[in-house]
Amino acid sequence: MHSRSTFIALPRILSLLRPLVPVVDYGASDLHELPLLMVQLTELSCGGISLRIGVYNIMVDGTCASHFMDEWARMAHGDPIGNQPFLDRSVLLAADPTPPPRFKHERFVPNPLLIGQSDDHEEHNKETKIVMLHLSKEQVQKLKDISNKTRQTYIPRPVSRFEAVAGHMWRCASMARGHHPMQPSKLFIPVSIRGRMPLPKWYFGNAFMKQATCSHSGELVKWPLSYACGLDKRSCGNSDRGLCEVSPG
Repeated sequence: MHSRSTFIALPRILSLLRPLVPVVDYGASDLHELPLLMVQLTELSCGGISLRIGVYNIMVDGTCASHFMDEWARMAHGDPIGNQPFLDRSVLLAADPTPPPRFKHERFVPNPLLIGQSDDHEEHNKETKIVMLHLSKEQVQKLKDISNKTRQTYIPRPVSRFEAVAGHMWRCASMARGHHPMQPSKLFIPVSIRGRMPLPKWYFGNAFMKQATCSHSGELVKWPLSYACGLDKRSCGNSDRGLCEVSPG
């Protein structure tokens, strides 16, 4: 891609937004005593207000958080609850007896070590920097078009925008790291199982499952973008009801 994107240091953004977000002191109490929900209302000097919430992500996902805010707004307006939340978490318990796996589950395979190393201590001790990459709508569409233009016949459906961006980032990271061509590389992908499992429409909980796909650095760099995107799509496509019933969480 020849168009330019912008990297912005995440700590700089967080430093500006942090005063507006509820803060948790994880060292003040035991884990089981930490709040599951926090709300902070901030009055701004311009006359406006900021309402920020902090929710324990293991308890709910983004869909539920949006549902909660919608119903809260209804109640604040004096209206009755529009869509009663479904709170029975047993609908996501693993099947009993657990059916045998139908394919290799990459998410349960230990993460690969760098070739030539016997442990990952050195990698864990390296400094980690977090940045945000801003991609325009046109750039994302271009990545999607490139992926689908070279899409192989074994990829049954067109590549989505998420799969195109995820595959692009995975491929670029492999190029930047300069690993040995046979270095295994694993990509973790959060997959929503709403619509893949018979969940009630207003199920209130975290309905995301972590999936993983694996390849070699040399293959990711050598083959076109559609190769990495195809691995993403296959991993997401494998997140059907059968896999959900096998997975412990």
